[in-house]
Amino acid sequence: IEPLAYHRTAASASESVKQWFAAAWHLSRLIIRQEDDQKLADLYKRRGIAHLKLFHWNDAIADFSKALQLFHADRHSERLSLHQVRADAYAGRAFRSNNLDDWSRAANDCESAAQLARSAGNRIQEARSLQLLLKSQVNADLSSGGMTLV
Repeated sequence: IEPLAYHRTAASASESVKQWFAAAWHLSRLIIRQEDDQKLADLYKRRGIAHLKLFHWNDAIADFSKALQLFHADRHSERLSLHQVRADAYAGRAFRSNNLDDWSRAANDCESAAQLARSAGNRIQEARSLQLLLKSQVNADLSSGGMTLV
């Protein structure tokens, strides 16, 4: 079996059964060999999700940031979901470390996602993003006093 085909199949299978470490490993092998930016962006997003599920906040943030750089500006739904999951990663890291800057970064991503949803006329996604924005802002305020809203 051809190595890339093996890693594609293994990555998808690992994701489907929530074997996130294996998924991240196989996706890393695919990232190394991918040259198309849009396919590469999707691989970074998928690996970022695996890292998010493993609570590897820094790796997830790095992968989501790279995917955002690679996705074309007209790919609104992909960019919207990337801002949302990167906000989740920042919030996870902030919750763990009580870092005010990460709560602010999470809030910024939520605001970006809400703007993308609003421009696409997607009220449900806009509402979800605004809800996450509010939660991030409240957590930032509470963290400055040593408390966190879950």
